[in-house]
Amino acid sequence: MYIIALHPKISQSNVAYYLGMDKMAVSRAVRRLLKHKRVIRQPQSGKKREMSLSLSAAGKQLYNVIATAGALREERLQKGFKPYELEAMRDYLNRFHANARTMSEDDDLE
Repeated sequence: MYIIALHPKISQSNVAYYLGMDKMAVSRAVRRLLKHKRVIRQPQSGKKREMSLSLSAAGKQLYNVIATAGALREERLQKGFKPYELEAMRDYLNRFHANARTMSEDDDLE
């Protein structure tokens, strides 16, 4: 829901890319969100087979509850850290994420 909230009208394949997840796992998650009416799926303009995802009103409401709770938890987790320490941590995590994007499930892990 986070990626869809940040990028309304995003394609399902882009959700998988941003999250570094298998497309089938994202597809299953989207089906559940559709079943519970948290997401709206519409044809993307200019692309016949690609569908865009956006949060429904119910999805936005749930996302706001989750985001508010998440922000409070994040604030508590960051207590005692200096701003430059948090920035360094974000940099490290962004680099991990960038590295993860270049990996595939069939990479040789020897």
